[in-house]
Amino acid sequence: MAGLDLKSFRALFDRQYLKVCNYIQVKTSCDWSQCEGIAREAFVSLWKGRESMSQERSPLSLLLEIVRQKLLTDYGISSHTNHHDDATVSSEAFRDPEYIPWEWALNKLDPTLREIFLLRKQKNYSICEIAEILDISIQSVEEYLKKALVELHTLLIDFLPSNSQTNSSFSRQT
Repeated sequence: MAGLDLKSFRALFDRQYLKVCNYIQVKTSCDWSQCEGIAREAFVSLWKGRESMSQERSPLSLLLEIVRQKLLTDYGISSHTNHHDDATVSSEAFRDPEYIPWEWALNKLDPTLREIFLLRKQKNYSICEIAEILDISIQSVEEYLKKALVELHTLLIDFLPSNSQTNSSFSRQT
């Protein structure tokens, strides 16, 4: 991160701001304006500490670590409760700064895509079984699965590791 200039930082902000806000909202019961405030504070902290930050971690990983620390210290949100309304906050978000918000992404899918994706990947049903259960063609199931994978990849691209192996293995998982 050392040597991060203002232009690069602005590009990082433009790419990651909404993702960081969404991450905060998924992990807390904060309203959107609170999420934005926490996200802005995280970006300011990243900018101020850019000279001393490790280049071995992705900028998103560093931002999420800053968010986690802010939630724990500045906002009094522990890994168990949110002080705003005592809603439970998933401790998974606090264990792994590179947590992939699958639940958030799955909820963004069309209900049909989500159902077919979960039947295939979570319940391990075959494509033929899904077609039979939903009374649709095998070709439709395959198309829905491909569409679900593309949409999930689009939603989660910045949360995925940036090596080319991930991108190539992702498309072969259908």
